[in-house]
Amino acid sequence: MSNILKKQGVNLDRLMLHSPGGVLDEGILIGQYLHDNKWDTDADKYMHCYSTCGFIYAAGTNKRIQTGAEIGFHRPYIPSKPDTPEFIEAVYEKYIDYWKVIGGDMDLYVKFMAEYGRDDMLILEAHNIREYFSVEMY
Repeated sequence: MSNILKKQGVNLDRLMLHSPGGVLDEGILIGQYLHDNKWDTDADKYMHCYSTCGFIYAAGTNKRIQTGAEIGFHRPYIPSKPDTPEFIEAVYEKYIDYWKVIGGDMDLYVKFMAEYGRDDMLILEAHNIREYFSVEMY
């Protein structure tokens, strides 16, 4: 598909995001692709990008956000597993290398991994996202 579009003069290099989340390991693959291919991520005023979607958004080379959009983060979990201290530590360690590779803000990572559980969501919006990301507002 990509070669067909390139032949037509279409260069895909940006992903608009709107998702309640999903399987994080699959989201990491998407984020890694975006990072490796220097794609940008974008969220317009109607978009809510939570959980796995936040991990993908963070991978964009350049990030854009419009007032009204929300990017949400929480500590990953597996519904069938209890949140034991060992599980929480394992999840923290499992995704930290990805977070470092994409250049994610470590203060943000520590905050949502340590202070937010499976039922909590740290929401970043136009008014607070620049605490953790360099973004273009529009």
